[in-house]
Amino acid sequence: MTATPNQKCKAFRPFSDPLLSVVKPNPNKDRRYTRRAMSHEEWKWFIEWAPKNPSTRWNISAPTRTLLYSVAILTGLRANELFTLQSERMNTQRPPFFVLANSSDTKNGELARQWVGSDTASKLSSHIESNPDDRTVFEGMPNSDGTAAMFRDDLAFTRRKYEQLHNNPDKYFLAVKNRSGDDLDFHCLRYTCGAWLALDKVHPKAIQTVMRHSTITLTMDRYGHLFPAMEHEAIQALERFM
Repeated sequence: MTATPNQKCKAFRPFSDPLLSVVKPNPNKDRRYTRRAMSHEEWKWFIEWAPKNPSTRWNISAPTRTLLYSVAILTGLRANELFTLQSERMNTQRPPFFVLANSSDTKNGELARQWVGSDTASKLSSHIESNPDDRTVFEGMPNSDGTAAMFRDDLAFTRRKYEQLHNNPDKYFLAVKNRSGDDLDFHCLRYTCGAWLALDKVHPKAIQTVMRHSTITLTMDRYGHLFPAMEHEAIQALERFM
């Protein structure tokens, strides 16, 4: 007896979907490496002492490294984007000031125009004029793991200065790990950019644009917990309407 087409389909139909047992990952719960933002007070110490680090480990001077860290926080650019930054692809002469990261170097493959303030633009301009033969703005900057090690070196130097000048130093201030075990590394400068914007009550859509997130959901997942709670103010405003 010959089976009909419908009978053949039933005979080979699986009993269950094997993908039903796959659990969708939770990026917040499953994250194994959690970074933190620098506090404003930590940054004040860092920006004062890091340029004085006498270490000769790196092919980029301590003052230039500090300028690099400042640009990283202000623009949210990643290490590889800063690594290839070129002077002819930025405007530091007249406002509005900005730097450009090539689309070939950005994570999303798109040109990144990141704005900077007048003070940073002036420092960048002076730095470029002092090093006219450099192919990139931060010539000598290490990439990959080297950038993390470089930042940690300056962080450790700043931490030692903090300990020397305080009788009872906070063990977590300028430390690689904070009280919660969250880490501080070079990529944290990008995270600090978004965190400080959120703490300053900048609109989430503006933060999304600065951080170049593909969706507002990603922005809120990263920084939503840092926005000041506004529910109480919202209810008070609603009551006034009533």
